[in-house]
Amino acid sequence: MRKLKTGFVVNIIASSSPNPEEVFVSRMFSPIMLEEGEDHVCGSAHAVQAPYWYSRKGIKSGTEVKARQVSARGGKLKVVWDQAEGIVKLRGRCTVFASGNLDNLPEGSVSEAL
Repeated sequence: MRKLKTGFVVNIIASSSPNPEEVFVSRMFSPIMLEEGEDHVCGSAHAVQAPYWYSRKGIKSGTEVKARQVSARGGKLKVVWDQAEGIVKLRGRCTVFASGNLDNLPEGSVSEAL
């Protein structure tokens, strides 16, 4: 795989899914952080994208939707954005290799970025 130099540590590419059962599909690249350059199925990338796709598609907060990462290995996720609580819940099979918290974000910073 050719490693692109974009100046960013993480690059997420997403699109509406051609499959009517899925809301969006995506790929996540991080040539600096990942030896292979691409995360096979990135939960944090889906959590960041959820508010955008719920807003874009007019999906009611709290509704479970399906998403898919279309890397070589690929993976399917079930996503729920709870706007009132400000959280995204993910379901699916997974392997955790890192974890952390995003604390002290400015109020509205996620929605303003969208």
